[in-house]
Amino acid sequence: MMSEIKVYDDLIDKETSKKVYEWGQNVSWYTGWHRMKHPKFKDISLFEYCPEEDGNFNNRHWLGEIEIPGMESLYLAELMRFSMYRRPIGWSTEQVRDTNPVIWDLWSKINEKVFDNKANIDGIPESILGLRGPNSIFKGGKTFFQKNDIEEGPSGWTCYLNARCADIHPQTQQLSRESEVGNLHKDTAKNWEGNYFTCIYISNLEWNPTWNGSFLYFDESETGVKHWKGNYNIGWPEKIVGNKPGRIIVYPHTQTHITNSPTNSAPEMTQRIVFRVEVNENTFS
Repeated sequence: MMSEIKVYDDLIDKETSKKVYEWGQNVSWYTGWHRMKHPKFKDISLFEYCPEEDGNFNNRHWLGEIEIPGMESLYLAELMRFSMYRRPIGWSTEQVRDTNPVIWDLWSKINEKVFDNKANIDGIPESILGLRGPNSIFKGGKTFFQKNDIEEGPSGWTCYLNARCADIHPQTQQLSRESEVGNLHKDTAKNWEGNYFTCIYISNLEWNPTWNGSFLYFDESETGVKHWKGNYNIGWPEKIVGNKPGRIIVYPHTQTHITNSPTNSAPEMTQRIVFRVEVNENTFS
């Protein structure tokens, strides 16, 4: 069983990369963001965002929605919220294959070049916030499930787009957010044992190293720090992996990690296609 973090560059051709990026720009992303509406701010959907329709920005989540000049500092606490968006793609190998030819083509190439065609997308599922709620908070008055003619059955997803925006809100004792989505964690839960991995494809077409958005992977050495929920050791970062376009990252489901937010200078959010995979233990090491 592979135990370390593996990084692959330049495996995916430019045409496929372009198709994946453009697909992501033309579908809605979802989040559990709860900014309160204010009469002086533009009326927007709280749970849904489509770059092609709403503008491809990195900072639109706390600025850029204010219509009145000079009002930028009003209710900043309600504007400057941590935001991570996701777009569900599928909950199984078959479902991705049958519903999304662009992502299936990407996965087929990754499976061949990285896993020797011995992996599937039937790994540990991940929940996604913002898919359900009152119809009034969604574009066109329809939830994700209604728009895509999907029964509200899946409780978790094994393939999805993940996007992270800049986060400039100060972290203080008064605003403890260690339990927020996207902070230090493992991609697993109790009772999950097996040859499960997370495979990430970075779908940004352009990125500057100074825009950050890097992955930090931690060991479990004894530091006196425990995870707030899992109670496992939080050691020191042992590997940093940058948000290089087209890069593929594979790591075990038990690997502790965190993803840095991009800087405010980044023109768009970090964007990744995530596959929660299962691999035949005897064929991949």
